[in-house]
Amino acid sequence: MRSHIRWWVLAAWASFGVSAYATNYSSLTIPQGTLVQIGSASENLSLVMQSDGNLVLYQNWVALWYTGTWGQNCGSNQCFAAFQPDGNFVVYNGSTPLWNSQTAGNPGATLVLTDQLPHIEILSTSQSVLWANAFTFSAGNLNLPQGALVMLGPTFLAMQSDGNLVMYQGGTAVWYTANVSQSCANQCQAMFQGDGNFVVYDGSTALWNSGTPGNPWAQLLLTSTAPYVQVIGLMTAAHPAKEYIYLNGKAVAIENNPQ
Repeated sequence: MRSHIRWWVLAAWASFGVSAYATNYSSLTIPQGTLVQIGSASENLSLVMQSDGNLVLYQNWVALWYTGTWGQNCGSNQCFAAFQPDGNFVVYNGSTPLWNSQTAGNPGATLVLTDQLPHIEILSTSQSVLWANAFTFSAGNLNLPQGALVMLGPTFLAMQSDGNLVMYQGGTAVWYTANVSQSCANQCQAMFQGDGNFVVYDGSTALWNSGTPGNPWAQLLLTSTAPYVQVIGLMTAAHPAKEYIYLNGKAVAIENNPQ
């Protein structure tokens, strides 16, 4: 579903932009030679379907992410990107798929384009993060309800019904908050809040947190290798020359050389 879409021509590109900082799409086609503006025009953030077959996320015309499908003979407007009703995001040359997000089989999924990190996400109907262009989240940009997952390939972060937030790899828990035996009644959730704190709640009761409030510019980094869960950001209020990192249950302040 798109709202407040406006079209205009910019140089050699046909372009369409969104007025909000985040827009959800139930379906989307990006023809060859067009771009989707993400956020305000001043941010210069856009998703471009190039005539060489490559789908590229640019900011100030610096590539932040791409599908790696360049070198195609696209001919006359044969290449395009499509977010399909089955939940798969696919780049095509004619009828030939060149790349896909591997998220087929998820009807009702939503493609989210935002000026926050990650800039491109696919969310299921249960708000699981099925795919993202990167697994770095801006403060305030991750809300994981009970039963939802963040999929990092075979590794995934799960908000369980017992109140435990767990990172699994191959069926083995490699990181967890240890909030077990909660009677969640479908009200447990994990939130990376706008203040930079990563918190697990049962209703309005906080069960666990990363101890990182007061860091609105912090980022949550999820990885498939240790340390798996990190909160990284500048602690401007108390430690202007330090960088904070949350590693395996411990807060570590890393000294920087002030410029």
